[in-house]
Amino acid sequence: MKPKNKSGPGNLNDPGNPLKNPGAPLGWDVHSSHSGPLIRLNRLLRNSRKFDLILVIFNDPAYRDRLMDHLEQIHAGIGRIILDTAKPLSLNDFELNLRETAGKFEALCCVNIDFWLAGDAGKLNLQGLNAHRESVARNCPKPLLLWMTADTLKSFAFEAPDLWAWRTAVLDFCIEKEPPLGLLDKQTDPDFLIIEDKLARIEQIESALTNESDLTPRQRALLTMESGNLNHTIGNLDRASELFMLSAQLFNELNDRRHFAIVTGDIARIKVSKGEVDAALKLHEERLAAFDALGDRRSRAVTLGDIARIKVDKGEVDAAL
Repeated sequence: MKPKNKSGPGNLNDPGNPLKNPGAPLGWDVHSSHSGPLIRLNRLLRNSRKFDLILVIFNDPAYRDRLMDHLEQIHAGIGRIILDTAKPLSLNDFELNLRETAGKFEALCCVNIDFWLAGDAGKLNLQGLNAHRESVARNCPKPLLLWMTADTLKSFAFEAPDLWAWRTAVLDFCIEKEPPLGLLDKQTDPDFLIIEDKLARIEQIESALTNESDLTPRQRALLTMESGNLNHTIGNLDRASELFMLSAQLFNELNDRRHFAIVTGDIARIKVSKGEVDAALKLHEERLAAFDALGDRRSRAVTLGDIARIKVDKGEVDAAL
């Protein structure tokens, strides 16, 4: 078992931290369906000063690693415990290494735990963890993220019920593959369409939203947002606003904080065009908080620009600058 730490800047006052400095590198965007769980995980890591058992489900190792890289860029002192799949540890060795590694970091990510908890030996390890849960908490008095597959999670809940009851959160970062829908799966860029093509695309989307019963909730939300964008570009502001509001509701139900923030910006821009600048400013400030929580520096920069333009229009030039 080897500790690994690729931590970037440690605190919000560090100029290299992407939450403090929009120019700091991030290099990766979380999948939009995971923006809600990521915000919750970021809050847990920021606020916890004790043992917290966080169970994180994944189904793509490469995506898991990129997500851990992302966390290490915006939080201080996150380490990794990488279990050796070729040399399974005893429960005693696991506890000793946990105590040693926990002393070096502010939070720990435990990787490859699926191999350690697999088969009959894994059941014994789980039962041992359950019996030694107080020792585990003493050895790691800080957040402990156990990255595991859904199958391992089921075994964990069944074989270690008392430790399972101590969980602070179960966060799902599995990548779901949605069924293809041909042309409906490919969103268009309104800037590259002539008016006739925009009208045809709007008709196509409205037909799908009305008649396609097998649309997933995410596809329905994305298509509704796209239709709002198309209507916006051809001047149908009332219809665009209606569609943006509906898509915002759908993204909120999906806990997709990134797309919710994006479409909130679209609503705000329509409000600006109607002279409702104070309402627009409030919406932009709300989405700025969401992008901050996600560590999305590009969207954060765009939102700051939107806020600055409104402040200029209100005569608040110094604040805009």
